[in-house]
Order: sequence, then structure tokens, then C-alpha cells
Amino acid sequence: MALNPLEVIWLSPDQSPRVVQHIDSLKSILGGSLPMPDVLPIILEQLLYTVYSKHPSNWLNQLPDYSGAVFPTITDLASQAKPLLDSKSLFQKGVSNVERV
Repeated sequence: MALNPLEVIWLSPDQSPRVVQHIDSLKSILGGSLPMPDVLPIILEQLLYTVYSKHPSNWLNQLPDYSGAVFPTITDLASQAKPLLDSKSLFQKGVSNVERV
């Protein structure tokens, strides 16, 4: 059994998944369980939105078909971290804090 914390709860095709609410919940859970110095909460939020919009199923702009939904994974999240950090002009202290966590 594999658990994916990035999987949005979507019980039926008649309901719309609450992706933004799920992202907010992830931010709260991760913020409460990990130390978040400096700019890390902002970067985490941007990273989550990036993963949900750049993944093969673009959850923020167009919902995928219920039966073929593909959810982002922690690997997808990790693979987007470095490009996101590289695209931002952050102070070296902020970058080193993010890379340490």
C-alpha cells in the first residue's frame, strides 16, 4: 500500500475536487511538522502550486478525467524544487535554509 499526500480526495465524478483547499491543508500540515525559517513557507506554497499546474494533469486550470486522473507525487515535488529556487532571486541565506530542509 502506498500513500500519496499530494493525492486530492475525489470521491466521484459528480463532485469537483477541492485542489486549492488541499494545497492549503498541505501547507498547514508541512508548516506544523517541519521547521520553516525565512522564506520557506512562501517557497513551499509556490512549489505546491507549480507541481499541481505543471504535472501532466493540470489540476489548477483544467480538471482531468475522473477515471484517468494522475496525481503529483513527492518525487514530482522534489524535482521542481531546484528549478523554482533557481528562478527566484533569493538571498544566499534563504537558499541555504531551503536546501538544508
